[in-house]
Amino acid sequence: GPGVGTGGGGHVSGYDQHHQYDDDYDDIDEDYPEPGSAAGEVGDTETLLRRAVDIIATAPTMPLSSSPRIDRDEIIELLEEALHAMGVRTISKEDYEADDILATLSVEGRKAGMDVFVVSGDRDTIQLVNDDVTLLYPSVRGVSELKHYTPETVRERYGIEPEQYPEIAALVGETSDNLTGIDKVGEKTAVKWITQYGTVENLLAHADEIKGVVGNNLREQRDRAERNRRLNKLLTDVELGVTPDELTRGQVDE
Repeated sequence: GPGVGTGGGGHVSGYDQHHQYDDDYDDIDEDYPEPGSAAGEVGDTETLLRRAVDIIATAPTMPLSSSPRIDRDEIIELLEEALHAMGVRTISKEDYEADDILATLSVEGRKAGMDVFVVSGDRDTIQLVNDDVTLLYPSVRGVSELKHYTPETVRERYGIEPEQYPEIAALVGETSDNLTGIDKVGEKTAVKWITQYGTVENLLAHADEIKGVVGNNLREQRDRAERNRRLNKLLTDVELGVTPDELTRGQVDE
């Protein structure tokens, strides 16, 4: 069946406003689903979109004194204008992150019997992976090569089930989300603990059993793990006012 979320084809795989945008995809397979996506050359509209993406990509490295001043809201507006012209619907929800929108659509799409493809560079979305939901994640080469995360590949890569990924991330931390993990706790240690104790909550309940420096760090910094686990849980029941089957591409306005 069709896919939902930021699935997709051609140059722009999709977009959801609050925190996330997706760059142009020049190498995406034609087999990817069309809902929520745009494809092909669109003349001036494509130029507009590429300009906005280029501005965002270079913004973090630009000195504060640079002129003109970059206004994030204006860039978002520019992106939305371009995507709407390309027949791509954008979704935003005040007080919710883009990942919550993706999570909600992935669950709704699965319930509707769809094969769901989520395109995201945020590893928090690994928790959405299941037999019906595949994560397309940029590789070290960027968006020109997308990794396919299925339950099997998540197990091979991390040694855990997809839904357990937030437990690992809560302990290790997430640089992209500015969430600091437990000092000296890496992925290997976190996987060992979660394999044994199942969840961060249960691990902390048995924190006295953890020996050595990492055990002390865990006990002293347990608030970090609790905070991270609370924040990296994606919401799957956001009221969006739209269903997955309504997210097919519209007409391109040339």
